[in-house]
Amino acid sequence: MNSPPDMCIGVDLDNTLAIYGNLLYQLAVSRGLVTPIVKKDKTVIRDKVRELVDGEIEWQKLQSDIYGAAMNGAELADGVDCFFRLCARMGVRVCIVSHRTRYPNYGDKSIDLHQSATSWLEDNHFFSDNDWMLTKDDVFFEPSRKEKLDRIQILGCTHFVDDLQEVLLSDNFPRGVYKILYNQSDTRPNIQGVSVANTWYQVNELIFGTTDKNVG
Repeated sequence: MNSPPDMCIGVDLDNTLAIYGNLLYQLAVSRGLVTPIVKKDKTVIRDKVRELVDGEIEWQKLQSDIYGAAMNGAELADGVDCFFRLCARMGVRVCIVSHRTRYPNYGDKSIDLHQSATSWLEDNHFFSDNDWMLTKDDVFFEPSRKEKLDRIQILGCTHFVDDLQEVLLSDNFPRGVYKILYNQSDTRPNIQGVSVANTWYQVNELIFGTTDKNVG
């Protein structure tokens, strides 16, 4: 499990570290946007909501809430703690790079989405666990996808983990970066130039060659 000294792993935040399936389900059902039998999956719920009259607006409102005032209900992806401890043990820098505007387009526009995300990271011990070796200076919120991709380039990321194929497949994605799609579904899409991980333990295997849940 040797790693080059200049390795830098970039990771997305929303739906990669912070998981919203259960929270999104609760909000959508409580607002009557979906029925209780819908699958607790972001993509499924999004597609159902978008089918409604003004569905796109309702979907944007849901996103504004889960990324803002309700974000404390988001769950930490299983295995993230193992990943960060392993990176720290290997001396590998990790940076969180998120495409996130400061204020929402819908709902309460006074909500600071950057602060909501920072508070969630604090509550989930990203900065207080000395074994993770992460500080607030390692977290970057970018207002556009282009600026997110620019940040990945500026940081010199050698690897990047994201839940969105369109980010990893963007024409502007920095060349030479090892791309990992974090895909929570049971399927493993075959995408040229992109590795797929269904869990963070599989991310560890792709980067470090280990799936040991106790490592770190």
